[in-house]
Amino acid sequence: REAQAWANEHTGELISGLEDVTRKEIGQLIADGFKEGLSREDIADQIQSAYGFSEERAKLIATTEAQRANGAGSVEGLRQAAKHGLSVKKEWVCDPDPCEDCLENEEAGPIGVSDLFPSGDDAEPAHPNCQCYTQGVIEESEEKEEETDAE
Repeated sequence: REAQAWANEHTGELISGLEDVTRKEIGQLIADGFKEGLSREDIADQIQSAYGFSEERAKLIATTEAQRANGAGSVEGLRQAAKHGLSVKKEWVCDPDPCEDCLENEEAGPIGVSDLFPSGDDAEPAHPNCQCYTQGVIEESEEKEEETDAE
């Protein structure tokens, strides 16, 4: 749900070489695709059909924008959890063939929900077509850790 809300607001901002109207239209197409439960491939097909992009560029746009929306949604969910008293952090999980920036993000380990990863990103993607993701990490309280150690 958070990803869909973020997509409605921000998707398309980073697509270069387009007029603002086209960028907003593509953003709306992607947000509608999320709302309808479409796959990235289906969204890419719609982008390609509607705007005449190559299959490769349409897929790049759909993948990158979906990752951005998912990352923003995940971080917003973690912020809400923290707001309600859960002790959470976030960590970067690399795809099978990560770049140096993504590896550095993963090596940073769990960081504060509002902190930025070494790449300067709040969440995925760190670059176009990035397949990495962020996930929440629940921190155990010191009392629970001591109880577990005592057992």
